[in-house]
Amino acid sequence: MPIHMEPELDNIINDLIKEDHYQKVINSEEFFFEKLKVLFNRYKTYSIASFKDKLEEFINNPPKEFHYKEFLEKNKDSAYYEFLELIGKMTSIFDGKGYNINEWNPYPDKRYVSPAIFTQKNWAYCFFKYLLDGFSFQDWEKNRFQFITFQYAINFIENPQQNVNITSQNHRSQICEYFKLKNDSEIITLFQDYTNLIKNTDNAGVLVASILYHPNLARLWQDSVIGLMASDSTGWQDEFIRNAEGHNACIVWNSKGPTGKKDTLKFLHKILRDDGSFNLYYSSFGVVNYLAEIVDFVVTQRELDEKDWPKKYGDIYGFHKDFAEYIEGRKSAKIVFLASTLTKVQNIPVSDFRFYKDYSPPRQDNLSPVMSAPETFEQIGLPIISKDMSNRNLFLNLILFGPPGTGKTYNSINKALDIVAKDFYDKNKENRNALTDKFRKLLYDPETEKGQIAFVTFHQSLCYEDFIEGIKPLDPDENEGQVVYDVVPGIFRQFCNSASSTGNNFQERIEWLKKKCSEADNQVPLKIKTKSTEFTISYREGKTFRIKPMNTINPGSDYQASIDNIRKVHEGASRRDVYNPTYVVGILDYLYANGLKQGKSKEVSDKVPYVMIIDEINRGNISQIFGELITLIEKDKRKGEIEELEVILPYSREKFGVPPNLYIIGTMNTADRSVEALDTALRRRFCFEEMSPLYDLDELKYKIADNEAHKILITINKRIEKLLDKDHLIGHSYFMLDKKEEPVSKLKNAFHNNIIPLLQEYFFGDFGKIGLVMGEGFFENAGKQDEENDKIFALFNDYDVEELENRPVFKIKNCAEMSDEEFISAVRLLMK
Repeated sequence: MPIHMEPELDNIINDLIKEDHYQKVINSEEFFFEKLKVLFNRYKTYSIASFKDKLEEFINNPPKEFHYKEFLEKNKDSAYYEFLELIGKMTSIFDGKGYNINEWNPYPDKRYVSPAIFTQKNWAYCFFKYLLDGFSFQDWEKNRFQFITFQYAINFIENPQQNVNITSQNHRSQICEYFKLKNDSEIITLFQDYTNLIKNTDNAGVLVASILYHPNLARLWQDSVIGLMASDSTGWQDEFIRNAEGHNACIVWNSKGPTGKKDTLKFLHKILRDDGSFNLYYSSFGVVNYLAEIVDFVVTQRELDEKDWPKKYGDIYGFHKDFAEYIEGRKSAKIVFLASTLTKVQNIPVSDFRFYKDYSPPRQDNLSPVMSAPETFEQIGLPIISKDMSNRNLFLNLILFGPPGTGKTYNSINKALDIVAKDFYDKNKENRNALTDKFRKLLYDPETEKGQIAFVTFHQSLCYEDFIEGIKPLDPDENEGQVVYDVVPGIFRQFCNSASSTGNNFQERIEWLKKKCSEADNQVPLKIKTKSTEFTISYREGKTFRIKPMNTINPGSDYQASIDNIRKVHEGASRRDVYNPTYVVGILDYLYANGLKQGKSKEVSDKVPYVMIIDEINRGNISQIFGELITLIEKDKRKGEIEELEVILPYSREKFGVPPNLYIIGTMNTADRSVEALDTALRRRFCFEEMSPLYDLDELKYKIADNEAHKILITINKRIEKLLDKDHLIGHSYFMLDKKEEPVSKLKNAFHNNIIPLLQEYFFGDFGKIGLVMGEGFFENAGKQDEENDKIFALFNDYDVEELENRPVFKIKNCAEMSDEEFISAVRLLMK
């Protein structure tokens, strides 16, 4: 419905556009950001030839710590300095928190496009990359949130008549949802009755954004909690930051729960599920001066036990297992937060924040739910835990752990698709058939080296030579009938090559040559620099090209050039280290002349993500499989990072590093081996996400024997946890009922094929404990002596066998052969 048809909204807008700011926009004959547009047009046509290498260096190796003032002082060589200053001036208008805004922003009222977008380092990175590469924004969106934000800012300045200066994707989505718009391109059209009032049509987007962000209107569409604010002037934070330095996470707590507890907690749980963290702001005397990034929270001892944060995060400053130990004086915790960072920030007025449902700012020990906040803060010093370090493995190296049947492999597929095909995953996350079909299409094929997802399963026989590289025999058919040994890359090294930009370009040219051989009937002409004879290239199958002299009378006089050897020389290996080097180099020169980027490139593409899923990662010998490469998978040790490391591989003697766009997702069954038993080096380099049994799934909402399925599962798991531990629980997947399945038949099969065998494994044949879990209904003659076998033992000396003869013998029933009535009765006994 058009906005002018809503009387309440009409009244709000008609009142607010009478205010001075809106009248200034409406009556301005000049574009409201004309000075920014002049700077931007100058930037787009700027000649960067003399310092292009410096921009490329910044893009390829962004500085870990970045201060724009120091950056300018280090680069005072004329044109480059002027260019950096130009970017700084643009940023001071684009971003309300831009560097040196007082000096560089040319407007007396210091107007800006957005309240705050991101850091000066990100601005520089985006401006450099946009001018250097001309990448489409579609490519940028896949991996970097800042590029999406940058896109909105650039779209606005280039076409202000059709774009609003709203750089938050979340805000755009909320506006579209509230006003029932198909997409954010309709936002300006919605306010056409008001944009018709302006003198300069370029100011349409400015007026609309100003209207939408007015508190009287924003409270209508912006209805969600994004974080919390506490009031605390005791000054504990500085000492806390010093003491917590070097830990993986820290604990902060509050003596009162958040205002609007039920609704607020619901929002916070959703934020953690969707975004992974939210901010807890600490205010004092009307300003915010500290913020903590919260990655989890609990409100009860039971929740604290279930979370088991030390298992996932390792060393946590201020952690106690007992919820009651979070106490100071007369105050005790009502809510406990796990924080990845605690940071001191430049004072930000509390008045810059909006609170949910018009709740008041926090007083004393209250926690107020924040509805909107400035998007960036000026940081003072460093956070106690570097955000890059605390989250370094969160997306790159992840292990899903939990007992059997909790969906570890199931969710590893989801997470992989969310990384490599996010748009598809978001649209089809409820369609399992579509996801599995997409997963199969994206699986990596070692023969063609195509595919973005590799799936491997670790086992006790897997070794370094299988995973990284080893000396293996080549196919005799490809070596004139002789067995030839060569260094062959394993799945991990091969996958890393494909994930790197060098690998992508190389494989693209190899596939081109294969196709060309097919089209030319395996008669592609080839000239080799060191040979006067002309040759032809052919390819049939496998990993080898054949080179044959032209006009030869000997049909067997051809030579091989393996694709692996071609790649080795391309990446810098010596000719002496490969088989048939003359012909390998001949093929390589031909590829260089036809589009292969020459030389070993150090640039690594982070636009295209690759995911390696390692199922049952704890069943392999990690030290043996990864070898020296266990260090290289760390984020800051990967190619292009500031602490980049390469190792010399033991067989090929080549340098090797892990690209930054390779994600590793492992799964491990805690019933097979606990997390604590894992290789310590592996635990340090991976983030752990626990997969616990779920009891509130729709697929568990069915009844059997007058009991709901999820309650049967809860009962079994409570007993197992008492007898063993939570690492040996039963997963929900065994109980999940498809629409086509019948409840009794489903559970009979699950008990027979999964649950009872697992219990027999857990308790090593101790039928007494199995009986304590399952009840008498699943046993034959439970607890009764078999009278027919009273005198079963043979006579032997004077050995007293009476006690043994009286011992009951238990036998578990075959659930598959039980009648439905018998099975239902057994379940009733299980549930007492």
